[in-house]
Amino acid sequence: MRRKPGQESRRVGLFSLLIPILGLLLLATAGCWDHLEMPDVAWILGMGIDLGSKPGWYRVTAMVINTRTTFGPVGPQGSATEPANFVVSAEAPSLLEASRLLTARLGRRAYYVFADVIIIAGDVAKQGIAPLEDFFSRDRQFRRAQRFLVAKGLASDILDVRGTVEERPSILITKALDHAGQTGLSEMVTKGQFEQMMSNPGQDPVLPVVERVPTESQNVGRFSATLPELGGTPAEPSSPPEPEGVPPESPSSPIMEGGVRSTLQVTGLAAFRNDELVGFFDGDETYGLVALRRGFNNTPLTVTLPPDQTPPLVRIAPPSLPPGKGSSTQYHSVPATPPGSSTRPPAGRLSALLFASAPQIQPLVTPSGGLRFRVILQVNATLTEVWGGYDLLNTEVLNKVKRSIEQEIRRRIQVALDRCAKLQVDPVGFGLKLYRSHPQRWSEVQQHWPQLLASTPIDIRVELRTLNPGLSVGVPMHGRRGTEGSNLRR
Repeated sequence: MRRKPGQESRRVGLFSLLIPILGLLLLATAGCWDHLEMPDVAWILGMGIDLGSKPGWYRVTAMVINTRTTFGPVGPQGSATEPANFVVSAEAPSLLEASRLLTARLGRRAYYVFADVIIIAGDVAKQGIAPLEDFFSRDRQFRRAQRFLVAKGLASDILDVRGTVEERPSILITKALDHAGQTGLSEMVTKGQFEQMMSNPGQDPVLPVVERVPTESQNVGRFSATLPELGGTPAEPSSPPEPEGVPPESPSSPIMEGGVRSTLQVTGLAAFRNDELVGFFDGDETYGLVALRRGFNNTPLTVTLPPDQTPPLVRIAPPSLPPGKGSSTQYHSVPATPPGSSTRPPAGRLSALLFASAPQIQPLVTPSGGLRFRVILQVNATLTEVWGGYDLLNTEVLNKVKRSIEQEIRRRIQVALDRCAKLQVDPVGFGLKLYRSHPQRWSEVQQHWPQLLASTPIDIRVELRTLNPGLSVGVPMHGRRGTEGSNLRR
């Protein structure tokens, strides 16, 4: 079809007119439809849930950023004139109503997206946390990466601690959980991981435990950062007069009732059966349980060798030299105890850092229907301290040290399994392994699984694959005592 004269020029003119109009429309519609300005919302960094004063009610405590500190005046030395955060509480028959009441008290919308920790009091956990988890899983403000914890005591007291290494308790708890694998004292569990454990067949969930502990006694009053009234400000600290020459106590010092300085401690694990708290793992029980669940990640271990397994102490002595050969700077190890003597040194001690992936758990079902489990944990260790003057270049001594480390790991794992049997819980996931490998057998035992697991044989095999002595090999320096200095290499 042949175009008419001037048709092309009219089309170009139309497009040249539409382009500026579209540009103006884009400028007019620019922006975010759901933007939030920081001064318009209450930014909550931590949330605690306690039992309310009425049956069936919850007391929700929120740790809120003090925006006046963030945008307000600053003191003469660059420090904020007010605490960086404060806590406010509300009671209601549901978490939603408590959240709305917090919004009314703060005068701003409660915003939980940046709430790093959600702390549930032990009394609440004993009654079951399924209703709480249902609320958290439906509201989009609660993310799967948020940390869940159980508090020994009141959750509100945990959020009210301040003045530790970190200004905000939520940051202190988060960093403690991030390093929990390197201590063996606890384990980080996120909201998503807890939901996964709740839904897994044959596995009971666990949560880390946080508590408020005293550190030292101070003759000062109690600081309260609780927002007492609607729209109020954090209360001022009350303290007796300080003696002359002593600087006044910081208003952000963590003080408990009775003038005792306090801090937070994340140790132990809380065991659940279904959604109800049934007990705690402490000390070696936690260490062994974390090893069964996650292995080791630069985790320390101290082993004391019993006297009957303690290798002989060694000392350094110069070798016998032929006449006329002069002095020698070489030295070697000889037994400190004379041959034939029955005198042995006291028990030695050593410390090591352990590395291991999660252990292999193998369900073994016999043709007759018998059931047992085999746990294989392969560990690598790096020595950090050796007390007793052991010659690690001696193969016999090295093998005894390896066996001692393996026995101590096996002992702690057995302690954790004994605690699981006593509480009748399966936080390791033995039932989950059985469900995945032998679903038919699992369908037969799932109704009475916790009781059956308590009587099921579990074979624990710990294999220390490598033992790194660190930068020092041979005999430690304290093994050279009593040796003439002229015979030692300078």
